[in-house]
Amino acid sequence: MKKFIEGYFFAKQAVSFAWNNKRLWWYQVVSMLMLPLSAYVISFIGKKVNVEQLSSSFAYGLKIGPLFIESFISLLFFAALVNRFYALVSNNKMNFFQSFEFSRHIFLRLVAWGFVLALAGVFKSILGVKSGFIFNYDPVAGVSFAFSFFQFLMWSASWFIFFVWSLIVFYFVPVLIKKNKPLIQTFKEASSFLLRNLWTTIVALVFYFLFFFLLFIVLVCFTFFISWIIALIFSIPFGSGWFIPFGVVFIFPLILFGLFFGTGSIVLPALIYEKR
Repeated sequence: MKKFIEGYFFAKQAVSFAWNNKRLWWYQVVSMLMLPLSAYVISFIGKKVNVEQLSSSFAYGLKIGPLFIESFISLLFFAALVNRFYALVSNNKMNFFQSFEFSRHIFLRLVAWGFVLALAGVFKSILGVKSGFIFNYDPVAGVSFAFSFFQFLMWSASWFIFFVWSLIVFYFVPVLIKKNKPLIQTFKEASSFLLRNLWTTIVALVFYFLFFFLLFIVLVCFTFFISWIIALIFSIPFGSGWFIPFGVVFIFPLILFGLFFGTGSIVLPALIYEKR
């Protein structure tokens, strides 16, 4: 029961902190702008370079490059926001740009961890374990179904490993920013902290996602109501035409919802690590 209550209050505090410190949402805005830009640059380079004429190792490096850049940019803004969070809870002044002023060791460790995450992403895509539920459609025979118990076990094991890995990654950056230890020691401490606070972490995540799920439902209902008012004013008949006012009205709160959710999801692990 204690873990349940702790998890609830951690989720509540993360949501409250993210809402009361809306200036932190700018980290999500800038990172969301940089990720598509970096993807465009990588795509442009890929079009200019003929991968088939390169050596296999260099070609493989070019393929893993986008994953590394995406991981590193996400980690960089994750670390900067966590750095800003620790400054705010300690009542220290720090602006947006100062939050990126890491020591050389932390920066290099973020680069190394970004490469690790990129390799993990490649490994996951290569593994590609299927769930074991196989559906086939034939125009003559119709739909057929088959089930492979071994594939289902492999798929379940892969998802369990991915879940544990995600929770360790969840605490990696807060531990790194707080302790500034070498990569392996940071990974060990993040793993150890997760084991000691596993149920608190899971409960906090469940309440956190539940809150934003309910908030999303409220946003959809509110947007539908506003769209209905607009449709009445402009005499838009009920049907597919409603998607236009609904989409126009919904896009702005949806963006704010994403910024709110993303900021809170970064604050949550830092908050739990700080309080525990």
